[in-house]
Amino acid sequence: MHRDEAFISPDGENRDAMRSLGARFVATLVEALGTSASRVPLDLGNSGPFPDAIELPDDPVALDTILADFRTHIVPGAMNASHPGYLGHMDTIAGAIPTFASLLSAGLNNNPLFFEESPSLTRLESELMEGFATRFGMPGGAGGMLTTAGTVANLTAMLLARQRAWPGGDEDGLAGAPVMTIFVSELAHVSFEKAAITLGLGRKRLIRVAVDAKHRIDPQALEDAVIASRRRGECPIAVVGTAGTTVVGSIDPLPRLGEIARREGLWFHVDAAYGGTLILSQTHRFALSGIEHADSITFNPQKWMYIPKACAMLLVRDLAGSRRMLHAKAPYTLPALPGAVNLGDHAVQGTRHADVLKLWMGLRAFGVKALGSLVDDQIARARRFVDLLEASPELQPINQPEMNIVGWGTRTESGESNEAISVRHSMLQALIAKQGRVWVSCPEFRGRRILRTLFLNPYTTDAQLDALIEDASVAVSDGSPE
Repeated sequence: MHRDEAFISPDGENRDAMRSLGARFVATLVEALGTSASRVPLDLGNSGPFPDAIELPDDPVALDTILADFRTHIVPGAMNASHPGYLGHMDTIAGAIPTFASLLSAGLNNNPLFFEESPSLTRLESELMEGFATRFGMPGGAGGMLTTAGTVANLTAMLLARQRAWPGGDEDGLAGAPVMTIFVSELAHVSFEKAAITLGLGRKRLIRVAVDAKHRIDPQALEDAVIASRRRGECPIAVVGTAGTTVVGSIDPLPRLGEIARREGLWFHVDAAYGGTLILSQTHRFALSGIEHADSITFNPQKWMYIPKACAMLLVRDLAGSRRMLHAKAPYTLPALPGAVNLGDHAVQGTRHADVLKLWMGLRAFGVKALGSLVDDQIARARRFVDLLEASPELQPINQPEMNIVGWGTRTESGESNEAISVRHSMLQALIAKQGRVWVSCPEFRGRRILRTLFLNPYTTDAQLDALIEDASVAVSDGSPE
């Protein structure tokens, strides 16, 4: 392959050919997404083997073949999040403009790790993170960084908590350090378990605190757990509040957690990876009251803001102080210009994709008001679904939604075992999927499998809700899941 067929020439000699090439990819993508409703929401079948995968190609493959193989081998077996009936996970349709913005950032191929590798995008990221910190109510001096995922953001937040509690850890490690403990809800994300392992604290030092009947962390149980930890001679370092638990979307009592953290001298982190989008809604933003007191916040626009993956962020209350705690300068870079920063000097990860471009363009294309309106619509749809469940003789909700997530299942008999319930729900999920109209997930929740729906797709209508109730009710009444 000649270089002018493989690259966009910097002198512009092949601009027309590259425009035509790009247009074919855009047309292929639009065709795939524009026919999503005609395919099932999720097909778990095996579409392999894939051409030129196990045996790598020695010679170029024709573009017609490459695009045809995408349509044949990838699209049918891909998660079809654009389908209005895909209601299973925290994944959804991506906005058109941020999707095409991903092409722009890929073509620029900048690395916002150090200023000299991405001057404009580094500045943009710093300013946009300041804007999000302000939106969450954090004070002046707050800001943050984009990360590859909420897991990395949560890990970095726990690293900051450890560094504040044990400042010598970055130089001398944990030799001689006290046993440090972190307190999270029993429903907190698994990323905190990974953080405890990665930071050398140990899985047992992640203390999961009981939740109440609304699936929110119990503040009194938290206080008792902190006291008990200190009595054991341990050193509590952080309290984590979750704004949108993974399975049912519950929001911990953030004002109380912040109060406890301040009184006990603990780092207060809020994992708002999912629920952070509530801050854009004039109607529902008050559910995040107390988040403004956090020392750090995790937020993932890739979920409810319709930004393509990956796009997550960590916001910190004291940006300058956090950068000092994370600082590790690479010898192969120059200092940033005045007013700028080498973002990689203060981040866990190395090479970073310029995710800020699609976030910035997507935010500008939507506007905060429109995004807030989408949030309101999806919460209203979740509540309507709960009404349908409560009216059903066979089905029942497990939670009253604080956002757009509903856990539900069949009505159970007194004394029925979790194992029996789990088997029935797993079979029910499979039968619903078999109908091909709606797909829901079947996660484990407090000892049993439940069914879960997330209302994210703006093309989901009452028709999908009615179809889901019908498919589930028919399966139950026919006795199929027994």
